Amino acid sequence: NDKGQLGLGHSENVLIPTKLFDKEYDDDNNDDVVMNISCGSESTIVMNQNGELLGCGWNEHGNLGTGNDQDSTKLRKLLGAAIVAPPPFLDSSEVLFAAGGAHVVAMKRHGY
Repeated sequence: NDKGQLGLGHSENVLIPTKLFDKEYDDDNNDDVVMNISCGSESTIVMNQNGELLGCGWNEHGNLGTGNDQDSTKLRKLLGAAIVAPPPFLDSSEVLFAAGGAHVVAMKRHGY
């Protein structure tokens, strides 16, 4: 957790399972239902119930896609092209995303 990749608001080691959400993200978004998650070596990406992708952790090269290059210890919305249909058409299996060692990728399964 040295880069904040657990999304708990700090970069200290955590040795026991800990609840990720405290009913708000950095941007005051209260949609705390996780539909999908991907963990890289130093970052974490989640999709919430609205189909938004949020990330935390290492961001030295802007690899989280949050619009800056600052590491984040809390989940922040990823910026960029919209990749999902808004609810109720959202199906979390339609969006594929992954956090790697130094990158995040996301795509729609069927291209619509």
